[in-house]
Amino acid sequence: MKFLFGFIFVLATVLGGFVLHHGNLMTLVIPTEYLIIIGCLIGGMIMKNPGYVLIGVLKGIVGLLKGGGPVKKDYTELLQMMYELLQLARKEGVLALEEHVNDPHASKILGKYKSFSNDHHAVAFLCDSPKLFVAVVLDAHNMDELMERDLEVSHHEDLEP
Repeated sequence: MKFLFGFIFVLATVLGGFVLHHGNLMTLVIPTEYLIIIGCLIGGMIMKNPGYVLIGVLKGIVGLLKGGGPVKKDYTELLQMMYELLQLARKEGVLALEEHVNDPHASKILGKYKSFSNDHHAVAFLCDSPKLFVAVVLDAHNMDELMERDLEVSHHEDLEP
């Protein structure tokens, strides 16, 4: 709904401004010129980018048209799940988290929250760093730095498409 409203608003303001400057709207209707411009755009994008970037672009366009994304309920569930995990670590020790981070799909806590467990990137981010912490390879300060770097890499990969 928001996408449709935004599209109509942009179209109305651009076309309205064109008409207010005494432009003829029919001069904007040139299908062959649009074909040339769009063809050059898509062809150049195909030549320049590797396959995984093109697939990411297509997935992004489909996601944009479908709408969605995280909603308030998803964030609330994430906070509830984190609370349960942190309470488990506080009551039973950090080693109690090992079974949950080593096999997140079999975890009773992570399995309760479907919006989280269906997001592959979120599960990987949450479970990878604590594995090293639980195995006592990292201390808390180094874990913070590792998670920060992991976010930077993930952000860079998401920006490629």
